[in-house]
Amino acid sequence: MNEKPKVSIGFPIYNEEKLLEDKINALLTQTFSDFELIISDNGSTDDTEKICREFANKDSRIKYFRHEKNNGQYWNFQFVLDKAIGDYFLWTAADDDFVPSFIERCVKILDVNEKVVGVFSKVKVKERQNRKFSRLNEKLEKIGISFRPMKLYSISGTYEEKVRSYFKEMPWPLMWSVFRRKEFQKSAIVDSLGYDALCALNTMKFGNIHCIDEELFFGNATGSQSAGMITIARMINKGILGRIFPYFPLSKHLFHILGLKLFLKNFHYVIRINLDGSFLIFIDILEKIRRKISS
Repeated sequence: MNEKPKVSIGFPIYNEEKLLEDKINALLTQTFSDFELIISDNGSTDDTEKICREFANKDSRIKYFRHEKNNGQYWNFQFVLDKAIGDYFLWTAADDDFVPSFIERCVKILDVNEKVVGVFSKVKVKERQNRKFSRLNEKLEKIGISFRPMKLYSISGTYEEKVRSYFKEMPWPLMWSVFRRKEFQKSAIVDSLGYDALCALNTMKFGNIHCIDEELFFGNATGSQSAGMITIARMINKGILGRIFPYFPLSKHLFHILGLKLFLKNFHYVIRINLDGSFLIFIDILEKIRRKISS
């Protein structure tokens, strides 16, 4: 590996022993090999540390950091980003996968197009989640809500045009793009629910997003929200307003990122996001009631 790698891969983890070996092997066998893999272990209590150290001893591209306590998901994502030194950067998670040529395909586009700040691909939801994800989306779409939409598309034009294009579908997986590292480090905001939107919208100030028209990424449709919106909002948000409207802190960030004019032009999207969050809390409550009755 070169002294300065072309790509930095940020891999924040906590108690991932079941998925870790397959994930690291998949990363190490990417067709693009000039990268550093930054693993940040957020105080795991299982065999995560043992597995990571074994891999790090075999491959010098791996930089393993062990933290004695769990500092929280957002802190861990920011940590790996701060450590990155490559020209390009991407976050990855233990339960997401991509084809062996994913990084190479993204890098080739960034290398030849200076106007592109991030590259991703179409997404395929993992098979084991398809049924649950589809049922939930079918119910929500009947009333105009789309939970964690998986539609990916290129975004270009003026910044105002890019903002409107992003809000139209809210393609959350864009946070897993391969980004220009310096621009992404200047733009990433990782401290509230919906940080995927904050990172994408802020980074698009520096350029366009290119979407490869193939399913090269196999994603987890639910992510951290599988714990339930009530639990997530209680853990992250302070105050009653943030628990009733989980995306209220996101709204405040959007105001600062977009500025008054763009914020007001897209205010109906901000309202929709907050209503979606509250509706997911309502779904959580109904599910808890159902479980209590059935038990």
